[in-house]
Amino acid sequence: MSDILDHGQWEELALAVKGAVELNLVSRSVPAQIEVVGTTRAPKYLGAARGAVAFPAQAVAEDAPTTVRVMTASGDPFPGDYTVDLAIGVVGGQSYLLRSVPVSGRSVVAVLSVTRAGSTITVRPGEGGTVTLGLGGWCARRWEEQGHRLHPSVTSLVIDTSASMQQYQDRVDALLRFLDDLYGTVGVPAPTVRRVSVGGAESHGVGQVAAPDDDAGARVAVVTDLPPEPARSDVLLAGPTEVLSVLPAPEALALDGAAWAELMREDLGFGPRTLELLAPLLTWLSTPAGHHGNGENV
Repeated sequence: MSDILDHGQWEELALAVKGAVELNLVSRSVPAQIEVVGTTRAPKYLGAARGAVAFPAQAVAEDAPTTVRVMTASGDPFPGDYTVDLAIGVVGGQSYLLRSVPVSGRSVVAVLSVTRAGSTITVRPGEGGTVTLGLGGWCARRWEEQGHRLHPSVTSLVIDTSASMQQYQDRVDALLRFLDDLYGTVGVPAPTVRRVSVGGAESHGVGQVAAPDDDAGARVAVVTDLPPEPARSDVLLAGPTEVLSVLPAPEALALDGAAWAELMREDLGFGPRTLELLAPLLTWLSTPAGHHGNGENV
């Protein structure tokens, strides 16, 4: 018999490392699939609907977590307040039925984090103790699952406060929330933020922001709508990408409207398109100090 645990009633479960780990998904009204990411051997999906999966317990690495995700078959987000049930166990050993796991608002949701230490497998909810992450944390986890190294190198942000930047305040706020969440997820201190004067005014000035030099061993990035003169590569443009055709800055990063809309979204319906749109930003953030920019305008 399986032990039945409702969501919120457990923080972690321990399973003995023997045999195969099996997971079964129950999604009552929305067709959904289960996916396992991060095992050292490919998992075996059971049935055409991909509602069940098995993998050797030893395939859970000791140096990196295995993530169990649930996704809608259609690619559309799960409806509000939607939950699924998950059965997990080791063949011949203990098993659990995890009820009412929340997945609402997203098309792909990490529901379990599985780690191994010696002869014990530990299962935790969500991303390893939390059920959901914000956009920055979600991107960090998905980026690393795809085999990319995420080492944010920006240590300080200089925010342009000129009059022309006021229209992009929502974009700047969304960027700062994203960075706080991403840096917190990977365990790196968030960048300090400096809002600098432009044209002699502390705010609403007119002109181009002054581009400070990097401190030794640090990486300073400027968020602005007009690339500083002389050209500086550690620049993230908050305005339209077309400005680069007038004021070329080959290594500045310019996100298009769709990417900014993804950063500013208030729901949790993140999916593959989210990561595709924000990949240039993730790459730019990880550029080592002294090798600024990624040369992309997207």
